[in-house]
Amino acid sequence: MSETINKFQARLLANPCNKKEIGNYLFYGVPNDFEGELFMKLFKRFLNPKFKYYRQFRKSGSWSHSVNSTDGDSFVIYVDDKKKKTLADEYIQSNIKLRQKLKTIENICKTNESVNWDFAELNANEEFAEISKILKS
Repeated sequence: MSETINKFQARLLANPCNKKEIGNYLFYGVPNDFEGELFMKLFKRFLNPKFKYYRQFRKSGSWSHSVNSTDGDSFVIYVDDKKKKTLADEYIQSNIKLRQKLKTIENICKTNESVNWDFAELNANEEFAEISKILKS
């Protein structure tokens, strides 16, 4: 294994966002040029199908986020087990649950548009309490 690092790797290590620690990526400082694309072709070709990967592009400056592939001069590669849940998976699941809650509230509101509150099972305050329970669940 080579002990030398390239200019992109040195920049990543020196970045204040890293606090002198490298991130959780498997590969870092891969140049976004012909060499990097060749590396990616070989990487994908020999990657164990049990794993998934994604790239995040980097550029000069003090950053803590990824940039577009056209703006980046290098990239890092994250590798995870395909069965492992990621933050994106959790976000999608929470987004689905939130949409379901909002749909339930929307249905309650549509029903209540034409309700004569004198004859309703619940009064307006009790309906509001039901909606609050849905949002908190």
